[in-house]
Amino acid sequence: MQIGNRNKAYNLILFHPLSAIAVAALSCALVEFGNNHLDYHLSLTGVMMFWIYGISFGILNLYELYGYTIMQFLLFVFLLSRPVIAELYHVEWTYWSDYALAGSLKALLISELAMFIGAYLIKQPERLPAAKLKWKERDHSIIQNALLILLVATGIVCSYSELSHYMIFRDMSYETIYMGAAVSDPLPVRVLTTMFPYAVFAYLATIPNKHRSLLILMAYIILGVPTFLLGNRTSLVLKIAFATMYFFIRDFSRKEGEGPWITRPIKIGFSIFVFFAIAFLGAYNYIRMGTTADNQTFMPLIADFFYKQGTTYDTLCQGFQYESAIRSFPGTISYSFGPVIDSLQHNTLSRLLFGTTDLGSGNSINMVLNSNNLAHRISYIALGEASYLEGHGRGSTFLLETYYDGGYVFVFIYSLILGAFLASFNKLIQKRKWITNTLLLFSASSVMMIPRSSASDFISFIVTPHFWLMMAYLLVAHCFATVDRFNLFKIKLATSETKENN
Repeated sequence: MQIGNRNKAYNLILFHPLSAIAVAALSCALVEFGNNHLDYHLSLTGVMMFWIYGISFGILNLYELYGYTIMQFLLFVFLLSRPVIAELYHVEWTYWSDYALAGSLKALLISELAMFIGAYLIKQPERLPAAKLKWKERDHSIIQNALLILLVATGIVCSYSELSHYMIFRDMSYETIYMGAAVSDPLPVRVLTTMFPYAVFAYLATIPNKHRSLLILMAYIILGVPTFLLGNRTSLVLKIAFATMYFFIRDFSRKEGEGPWITRPIKIGFSIFVFFAIAFLGAYNYIRMGTTADNQTFMPLIADFFYKQGTTYDTLCQGFQYESAIRSFPGTISYSFGPVIDSLQHNTLSRLLFGTTDLGSGNSINMVLNSNNLAHRISYIALGEASYLEGHGRGSTFLLETYYDGGYVFVFIYSLILGAFLASFNKLIQKRKWITNTLLLFSASSVMMIPRSSASDFISFIVTPHFWLMMAYLLVAHCFATVDRFNLFKIKLATSETKENN
């Protein structure tokens, strides 16, 4: 492994292969001993020991391993925070069966180990002094302008949709909205609204200048605020995580004449912002309910925020608790690739050609029986039919889906590939290919969600019609660029022939 020169001494000592093996062995021993003796507090200590080691590795090599580091942080937020904070504040968290607790903690440790190995094995590239995209400037300009037009159009429609929804739902509780309150926008509005984030990622993939990039990222984040104000905090957190990753990507791939993207004032400002943002997010849930945190929780706001975000840990335990019931459902192909499979099997074309059924949307018995969506089956079994059909849900996590598809072995393999992918962002961006950059940013926008969603969420965009609409739009723009370049070539050729004749 080749990591940058920063913190070289720490890397040589703390993250020497022998040191890593020693920490991994001790963590595994604690988890195994704790599980065998039903001491899950000890097992959690083993899991957290390697998590601290892994995230330290990421932080000390942040400029190379920012993707891996952010994933480790969100792994804590969504999966580890609840048992850890419960342990610190003497709140009961071992209320699941021994099988569920042992399986959940073992899966968490296996995933941490595999992600660390995947990130550790990736050889990091040296940053080029002037990384440039390898395309003609004329083609570059036409594609950027085409995307900018699409950005403005979809951004205006998306703003209208978000604000109108907020005005309708602002006096409702998040639970009411989640359980079925909906507004049906006209089809053109829905299409353009859905295409807005695709336009953002495609435009940012063209490596625009810093000023334009900041404006686009600000618009992308601001348009997530109405949904946040209605109670959905995760969406805004992921937008900010994406913007953070993009800054690291651009700092590495900065073009000739560009200064650093991540400066000391930005580091200080971002650290202060994160601290106050987490405190505000923790308080906002109580503000919406018209209560104060002092009356509802004995934890500090920041601890309370992480504890409430960590409900996916309970989902993980429920997946093990009700494993036999969930495995009894027939016809499952794969949970890990469920969104992709369901989209291919039950889209309009498949229904016409092969007579497959329409799964519909929302909670339904049809979704439980005929989809490859683990979230619906966990919710149906864990919450009961009545509660599930009212709109309640538990969500999913990549750990459960990979475990159901291939046991702990597949948890390890998937996490190993995931760690390698997250550590390869710099290597991929250095290829300086627009299509590679576009696919990378599309994936990066949702890969951080997988601790509390499907394992294939970050690649499922490939089977969405909105993605292919974007590709068709850009193909037309590329054709115009090709025709324009061909006409320019003919003009130059004619000019050259005229000069020769004279």
